Amino acid sequence: MPKTAVCVTALNRPEYTERVIESLEAQPDKDEVDWWLFQGGAVNRYSGLRHAEDETIERSLAVLMDADLPNKHLRVNDENIGIALQRDRIFHLLDEEYDRLIHLEGDIVVGKYWLRLSRKLMDQFPFHIGRMYRLHDPSEHDINPRECLDEVLITDHGNHVADCITKTVWEEIRDDWHDFVDIIRGYDFPRTEVPREELAERFVPGVYGDDHALSHIARKNDVNRVIPRVSRASDIGALGMTHTPENRAGTARGNEGDLTYEADADIEEFTVYDRAFIRDEDDWRL
Repeated sequence: MPKTAVCVTALNRPEYTERVIESLEAQPDKDEVDWWLFQGGAVNRYSGLRHAEDETIERSLAVLMDADLPNKHLRVNDENIGIALQRDRIFHLLDEEYDRLIHLEGDIVVGKYWLRLSRKLMDQFPFHIGRMYRLHDPSEHDINPRECLDEVLITDHGNHVADCITKTVWEEIRDDWHDFVDIIRGYDFPRTEVPREELAERFVPGVYGDDHALSHIARKNDVNRVIPRVSRASDIGALGMTHTPENRAGTARGNEGDLTYEADADIEEFTVYDRAFIRDEDDWRL
């Protein structure tokens, strides 16, 4: 059986992180993976700016320490190094003893069989990045998620909440990812400082975060994304997203009560719809 690490980055919202951990503790397959929990500090190493209060960090760390997850590893940084460098540390677990990695953001509640679905996604698509998206997307008006459950849609809509990456994919994207990290190292990225000119020269204009950079790196190396509608995850409340006021308002409409479907336990594979990957002629698809 491939050895899998599930990594959770705390985003210094302890009241959210507690609910995230509760949803992970409920996973029936939780003892079949290793859990890595990451807590950053309050003051950024490079800018010296404070991004959280010490008391908030202490409460967030307490939630992670109390998490009832088997095979648990806790990593604590005294400084704040930013999400991108934290993700870099997480990716390097694939250089060590793990064959697969799932990186989950710390303000997402997941359904009961989310872990099982994520692992099956990597079983079926070992040469692609599986991106588990949240269930509810306020920008999508023509598709009712509840009407798509039986067909297990793969779609390209929504906000991603977790990356599922195999060692095979990591070996394809590693060199370019290291180039990206070399550029942003030393910056409070992307909160206050973004070396846009360097990123535009090395990658493409408009790279504004580590997840965006990962998408461009994947495209460059012919690594596709596969995104199942059946992800069963939801942002928590109106503050679950931090990108735009519109998104913050939209997440409040998510229905966390409908995250778990017993049929998910029996899903054997995902159905892929080509239309899900058609956005423009330069896009990539399966």
